[in-house]
Amino acid sequence: MSQVSGGQLQRAALCRALVTQPEILFADEPTGALNSSMTKEVLAAFIDVRDQGTSIVMVTHDPRCASYADRVIYLRDGLIVDTHTPGPWTPEAEKEREIDTLSWLAQQDF
Repeated sequence: MSQVSGGQLQRAALCRALVTQPEILFADEPTGALNSSMTKEVLAAFIDVRDQGTSIVMVTHDPRCASYADRVIYLRDGLIVDTHTPGPWTPEAEKEREIDTLSWLAQQDF
């Protein structure tokens, strides 16, 4: 009997979801079981998918993942605390967006 890791299962689920070219993709902690390099690959794939017209709703506890979003909605106890809209995502702006998002989250007592 062979087994696959949580990360492998997560990547397979993402592939199954994307193959149908959905109008909207709901992703609940899509990088939770992935290492940092695979996380970057998944987030880059999300950017590509978004650029092709798919809307993505991602739930994450990872501020670095949140920094890839066009809009971040911070919830506490099921209520919206605040929202944040970073500038346009580009590979060159990646680090700046991450710092900006981490700073904003720190202001929210994240």
